[in-house]
Amino acid sequence: VIDGAARPDALVGIAPALLPFAGIARHLFPTMAKLLFVNPFAPHIFASVARQPGSVAGFLERSTGSNIDAGGIAAYARLFGDAGHCAGTLGMMAAWDLDALKRKLPGIDVPVLLLAGTRDTAVPVASIREAGAFIPRVQVETVEAGHLLHEEHPEATWLRISDFWKEHAACGAWDSSS
Repeated sequence: VIDGAARPDALVGIAPALLPFAGIARHLFPTMAKLLFVNPFAPHIFASVARQPGSVAGFLERSTGSNIDAGGIAAYARLFGDAGHCAGTLGMMAAWDLDALKRKLPGIDVPVLLLAGTRDTAVPVASIREAGAFIPRVQVETVEAGHLLHEEHPEATWLRISDFWKEHAACGAWDSSS
């Protein structure tokens, strides 16, 4: 959207990382992600650790602040236990340039809804609110949840997105029954 490659009627961000991390994490996190991404063994190590009983549940609670049900934990365990998924995640994080994104946020010229979890330990509410201050047509809303707020409150998240989209979709083309 910022670069003009897409022109949606609106955007929704669920616990989005839009700004550089605070403190030492600002430099440490991107560097570690890049180092882990170039290490061909890292995804396999992460996947093997994830296959240990209880490791995913503990990781999710500590790193996201979310409390999801057993089915959700099992789904994440399958994802985290897959070395290919781990490699993809590391690659995504290694490619982030949040400093450049911050500079470009004022160029988003469509309505934006940013949903933030009040217990999010991965992307704090304050960071999402700060990012929202750079976006011209933004609504920042908080939910009593962690980073995986869409997992904790799927129906409420869907309803809020659906309502937001209906407010901003061109020509009423949005069909919430889809």
